[in-house]
Amino acid sequence: MAKQTYLDVERDLTLEEVKVVYAYLQEQIELVSSQSKTAIEQNDYVKLKQLIDHRKQLLVAIHELEDIYGADLQVSPMQVKVDSMNQSLQKTARESVKWMIKRQEKGQQMIKSCLSKTASGLYKLADVLHNKS
Repeated sequence: MAKQTYLDVERDLTLEEVKVVYAYLQEQIELVSSQSKTAIEQNDYVKLKQLIDHRKQLLVAIHELEDIYGADLQVSPMQVKVDSMNQSLQKTARESVKWMIKRQEKGQQMIKSCLSKTASGLYKLADVLHNKS
């Protein structure tokens, strides 16, 4: 099976997806900055050079997104996380309600079955008692 590439997919990203990517890139910039400080403290200049190159790539990607989407991206990474959590909670709530409805329907079926069997048993008992008297 051939590996699927981005060019094979050919679909536009929604603004929400772009915001998630944008927030991820910003988080990566923060991570690279932290790692750069550690590399400087450890005098690891090879690692520092790699981190600087990676940071340049991240900044290019961020600037391209900002050029394309402009003010639409002015959402904090925290807001993107909150939106994502809200969507996840809504999905979980919908699934829970569906599950509860299904369980309630099964419970009602069991109650009807039990009542039917109980009524049938009581009729048989009444017939037996009526025949003995």
